[in-house]
Amino acid sequence: MTDNFYIYLHRKKSDNTIFYVGKGNRRRAYRTTNRNTYWNNVVSKHGLKVEILFSGLSNEEALQVEKDVIAELKYFGEALTNLTDGGEGCAGKVHSEETKRKMSLAALGRVNSEEAKKKMSQSRKGRKLSKTHVINSAKAHQKKVCCVTTGQVFDSIKGAANVLGLHSQSITACCKGTLKTTGGLQFKYYAEVHNG
Repeated sequence: MTDNFYIYLHRKKSDNTIFYVGKGNRRRAYRTTNRNTYWNNVVSKHGLKVEILFSGLSNEEALQVEKDVIAELKYFGEALTNLTDGGEGCAGKVHSEETKRKMSLAALGRVNSEEAKKKMSQSRKGRKLSKTHVINSAKAHQKKVCCVTTGQVFDSIKGAANVLGLHSQSITACCKGTLKTTGGLQFKYYAEVHNG
């Protein structure tokens, strides 16, 4: 197990008081999504400062340290927005296929604001992708697709999207059966049409 976890504090920008203790890795401390209502209320009213308290911890160490820090701060009267006493972490959690499908469907058709797109872009800058990730990502978009409506065949989903002015994610969703049409057109993977 790698020692890449850390314990972070969220402080109010207005007066520097601690209002949240968390355990994370990568960019978790800086993310403002998937937070509880109390956390969101504090941040919207007071702003947010992030402090990394401990780093280089294993998952197990981080879970224990998180519990200890929360207990100590509560003992000294800090009003935390943590909903639990810590130590529950979900590192390494594997979602079921059904959960993945539901998350995928929920994301379909979502349009992000320009500000959100900018934030996502900034969060990805400097991230190193493994060779395997790059190859697999490229392969995923190189599957031949067939527009069932027109009979056109495309070498890739991206190629179809570019030619037809559609979103590649929507074409993928049609091919997987989670959308019936996109732009009034039906799509299937070429192999499905010509092999079955």
